[in-house]
Amino acid sequence: IVTLPILTGGLLMLVLDLHLNTQFYDASFNGDPVLYQHLFWFFGHPEVYIIILPAFGVISQALSTSAGKSVFGGPTMILAMGCITVLGALVWAHHMMTVGLETDTRAFFSAITMM
Repeated sequence: IVTLPILTGGLLMLVLDLHLNTQFYDASFNGDPVLYQHLFWFFGHPEVYIIILPAFGVISQALSTSAGKSVFGGPTMILAMGCITVLGALVWAHHMMTVGLETDTRAFFSAITMM
């Protein structure tokens, strides 16, 4: 939900580039073609983790129901899912190591990715 406006803004800028001749992504007019990749991965990377979270819940409930016991560490599991969401939103740029990010930026995203 937090990253969807970022994708919407990136797609709006793309439509403006195509139909109104703006130069958000055109490098020949001082635009930044890598900006679209940043905006897309800022949305797309957390989405991968968000898609798996309901499966975690379904599997844990199915296992607890079939075993006839409550979920072991339920609050801890919910906290872990929240941490997965936050970390998923922080590591989008590890998909962009080949586009010429600065060294300190690559080091930051590499360190966050290894967490």
